[in-house]
Amino acid sequence: MRDVAATLTVATPGDRDIVLTRVFDAPRHLMFAAFTRPDLLTRWYGARGWHLTGCEVDLRVGGRWRFVSRGPDGAEMTQRGVYLEVSPPERLISTALRRPVVSG
Repeated sequence: MRDVAATLTVATPGDRDIVLTRVFDAPRHLMFAAFTRPDLLTRWYGARGWHLTGCEVDLRVGGRWRFVSRGPDGAEMTQRGVYLEVSPPERLISTALRRPVVSG
């Protein structure tokens, strides 16, 4: 397994922006699909012990996404955003907001 730190860069170009860039050893079209198809997102997305219980993706510029995750103790977290750029299979830019975790 590769060291995540070796493939991840984090930049803060503004006081309200965080840009994460990560390199994966996989074809671009498969990576794009993994980040945009609900059937694939529900198979891997989430911190250790968390899994998606809701996954909505409207994959177009201006389209919205919404993920609901449940943790091992039943806690629930909602994340949502708007797609700003969709350029398959090279680039996917969106906003991201996270609601506080609600205890289960």
